[in-house]
Amino acid sequence: MKGGRTAGGYCPLPARDGGHNGPLLIAEGYATAASLHLATGHACLVAFNAGNLEAVARMARKRYPDREIILCADNDVRTDDRPNTGVEAATKAAQAVGGKLAVCPAHEGRPTDFNDLHCLRSLEAVAAAVEKARKEGAAVHLPEGFFIRETGKNPGLFKVEEKGDATFDLRLGPPLRIIGKTFDDVSENWGTLLSWKDPAGTEHRWALPDDLLQGQGREYAQILARGGYSIAPGQAAKFATFIQGVRTERFVTCVQRIGWHAAAYVMPDTAYGVPADTVVLQSARHAKMFRAGGTLDGWREIPGLCAGNSRLVFALCLAFAGPLLRLSGLEGGGFSFEGCSSSGKTTGLQVAASVWGGPEHVRSWRTTDNALEGVAALHNDNLLILDEVGQVGAAALSEAAYMLANGQSKGRALRDGSPRAQLTWRLLFLSSGELGLADKLAESGLKSRGGAGGALCGAARGQGHVVRPSRPAGRRGRGRPPQDAVFRPLRPCRAGVPAMALPPAR
Repeated sequence: MKGGRTAGGYCPLPARDGGHNGPLLIAEGYATAASLHLATGHACLVAFNAGNLEAVARMARKRYPDREIILCADNDVRTDDRPNTGVEAATKAAQAVGGKLAVCPAHEGRPTDFNDLHCLRSLEAVAAAVEKARKEGAAVHLPEGFFIRETGKNPGLFKVEEKGDATFDLRLGPPLRIIGKTFDDVSENWGTLLSWKDPAGTEHRWALPDDLLQGQGREYAQILARGGYSIAPGQAAKFATFIQGVRTERFVTCVQRIGWHAAAYVMPDTAYGVPADTVVLQSARHAKMFRAGGTLDGWREIPGLCAGNSRLVFALCLAFAGPLLRLSGLEGGGFSFEGCSSSGKTTGLQVAASVWGGPEHVRSWRTTDNALEGVAALHNDNLLILDEVGQVGAAALSEAAYMLANGQSKGRALRDGSPRAQLTWRLLFLSSGELGLADKLAESGLKSRGGAGGALCGAARGQGHVVRPSRPAGRRGRGRPPQDAVFRPLRPCRAGVPAMALPPAR
């Protein structure tokens, strides 16, 4: 009836087979729902307008808590800045009830609903759009009062707030996609796998550990901000409430460190050897440790300049050898470039670091035992690069070299006396210094312990054919060493130096 009440009202179209367990489609208009019904045979509900979609969806979810609900959006595409009302309303309704979203493809860039698609193309096109939505994965149910607006003038994550008798939409941050909930192989270390785009349009993914949500919000907010996602000032608590209230049927296995996990080799941004989004790294400590930048062809200049210099070629090969330890059935160990100052030791380390991220991948020996154990665990099944053994005492160096090669942290107890979980790793490490382990111990009047000497093999640098790099004043490229750090020192030494002689295996 013209002018009649529509809020909360609906018109049902029963499933063709008379069942009540199949997909339930919700659309704005009767003609749209009729075309969907003809194309799919699924039950449909007519909401009569975009503003009534959420009310009808909530009623349907209350009545059918386990049923698959699909919001079928009119595509009110615009050529100006006006919002796409049909898509925004259907998206908000789908998020409110954990439903799926089927957006009608626009025909020739014009506003199109599923009845238009039926008339302009075919029922098969209508059915294909619905089936695509059904196959896109498990639905995500946002907590009540929250919604995500992905398009329009002011996209973002919002919370509906009350002020007196009125309500308003409070923006918590940019749009955010929930991929699934994460947990490890013993159903612990739960988290939420998030995806978002930074202001430049680059996509980021991160498994946010649930335990970080129990603090003041600074640590996870800082990590998100480094990835271009800025939570609105003062809204970290509401953001945490949103994450904790998300429900989804999709679960992803998480791991706490990089490296091999069964058949998957896991890095901070991806996992090789398994389907996408089935295994992810869930760790705040790995943020920006391994970075990609530039092009492969650009990086290939580095090995080209290393040709003829056995030390630099060895450093480059060592960078790729860490992930092969497990596949080869080998244990970890280390190598050290030894020689006088300005002989190119640091250049060798930076050449190796270029494989995994750049100069920031080179760490210092000047650290505590606890910190070094943590750093080693972060480089599992990879290469750990440590510069200048002169910054650490002889006894500490011997213990550290043995510990790194042994692949296990020191045993410690919790406050109640029970053993704390030990960190483990398998890695290669590359070091540099003017003295080797044996010489450094002898200088301090100490003797090398049995395993430490074999854990750290020295390689003399020979005559100084490489100049020590200087730091450029200009901007560095991501994922590659500074220009002076590798390219300039490499060119004078392409003629090479005598091949290094490694000590015999023990």
